[in-house]
Amino acid sequence: MSINYQNSKQDDPAVKPATSTTEFIAPVNHTSTFPTTLSDLDHHLPLVSSGTNKSIYSTLSALRKSTLSIPNRLTSILQDANFVEALQHYLNDHCSSHQSKDAIWPLIPNERSGSWALDQALKLESQTSFLSQEPRNEKRVDVQPVSAYFKSTDGHVSQWSFSTRRLNLPVLQLLGHASSQGTGCVLIDTTRRGKSYPDALRRTVPIWSTVWNRVLFPEMVDSGYCDFQSFGLEGSETSQIESRIPQFAADLRALGLSLEDLRQKVKRPVRCVWVSQPGDKQHWEECFENLVQQIQSETWRSQQASGTNNINILICCSASKRVLGAEMSEDGYIQGAGDDSEGWSRGLTAKLFWDNKQVLMEAVHEGADLEQLVDDIVASSKVSQHVGHAILVAPTTNLFIATGSNEVSKQTRETFSIVIACNANVQQDDEKLLALGCKQGKLGSKVLREKLVQVKARCEQTLKKTPNAKVLVTCSTGRDLSVGVVLVLLCCFYHDQGTIDFFRFRSIDKQFIKQRLAWITSSKPDANPSRATLQAVNSFLMGRPD
Repeated sequence: MSINYQNSKQDDPAVKPATSTTEFIAPVNHTSTFPTTLSDLDHHLPLVSSGTNKSIYSTLSALRKSTLSIPNRLTSILQDANFVEALQHYLNDHCSSHQSKDAIWPLIPNERSGSWALDQALKLESQTSFLSQEPRNEKRVDVQPVSAYFKSTDGHVSQWSFSTRRLNLPVLQLLGHASSQGTGCVLIDTTRRGKSYPDALRRTVPIWSTVWNRVLFPEMVDSGYCDFQSFGLEGSETSQIESRIPQFAADLRALGLSLEDLRQKVKRPVRCVWVSQPGDKQHWEECFENLVQQIQSETWRSQQASGTNNINILICCSASKRVLGAEMSEDGYIQGAGDDSEGWSRGLTAKLFWDNKQVLMEAVHEGADLEQLVDDIVASSKVSQHVGHAILVAPTTNLFIATGSNEVSKQTRETFSIVIACNANVQQDDEKLLALGCKQGKLGSKVLREKLVQVKARCEQTLKKTPNAKVLVTCSTGRDLSVGVVLVLLCCFYHDQGTIDFFRFRSIDKQFIKQRLAWITSSKPDANPSRATLQAVNSFLMGRPD
């Protein structure tokens, strides 16, 4: 039975369309002439000498730098995380179709910004009962917590796309588990000053859900309905996005994934609703109440259309409070404080922050040298770095990928028949280790192109001797160079069912490579090979000159 959602389209720009969003915006004094940005000074100081003007610019720049300090960022991150935790507690207590006291809404961070606004312990706790439902056998010993990988660039105006490299299958599967217990999932992200929602939540996620709904449940959703219609985008934009959906769906089908198996796991179509942090903490509960009413309304509409609750609720949560003016007007609060962390974090990651939250925040309150403390934490993490959790690339039974430093432990060498370490420079006295000596970045991808002949020959020799030999590929991130090597091995040695096949002729083209890359991103959603790495792989596999 079809779920038919009718959304009124209003052409009058003065009339705001109904949206599935929960947002509180503080009133703005539009008559104020006080400058809030450096660029405003040009209009407020027309008669000031250039020397004085430069002095004021320098002063304001120093103030802004002080406002955007690491202590203010970490304090702001904690405020956003407190909002997320309060939201989940309210949902657990007030929003379950099964009326269960043990109802849990799992929290999913959208990497990378969203992971700062979500306590890693709370993430694991919220997902544990659902992850335990995943099959565990000799192929997959452990199940990792789910993160999402939706990029705002896929939702930029006129650049709308559905990424076949970011399928976010674990998010779909977790939604299926949550809906069976009467709840849904909360997707966490943040955005910088001046916006209520990042484009990832406004456009990328609704496009993603619409495409998956069309492919997995064509008979259960109205062919004319799209999630992004309910967000209040302009009619011309929704029309342009809608025109691309059929091609996005065709691209997804062309990957050759096991759609019927996935359909059984997801169970029902995805429905997005939105919520953002209000400007004042006293409005949090009112915000949560409105959100629950939205969810109940969507559930009721589903029941009216199909006779049963036929949707998976995905809450798109913008955890950061909207800041309309300059940061200096917000008492140190920074909207989207964890965004673009490379520019301020000194190597501190979201995981390191949450692992060391207590000592870091004590240093903030005591006014200690926070930069030195951060440097010490980062340095300590690098010393203790080793091969991370090895993830099996399904449907193979013997090809794994992981993060890894220069050192490969004895235990790792004993577990795997061959370890290909992309960034390792020192060739240890062990025939099981192949160190490629690639640097990070474009230079590393160029060196990788030259090393792939050696990689192919070494693996072919090992796999012909022992077809079920376990192969591990590592790089410093576990997302770039190692993905390129695994992609080459999949294209050269593996049949469509994931078994070793040296003798079957295969024509390797871009579509074939894209299908094999989908195996990797389905198993390891954070896999994100650079353009240079993919070019190196294409050049090697299709015989293109450099």
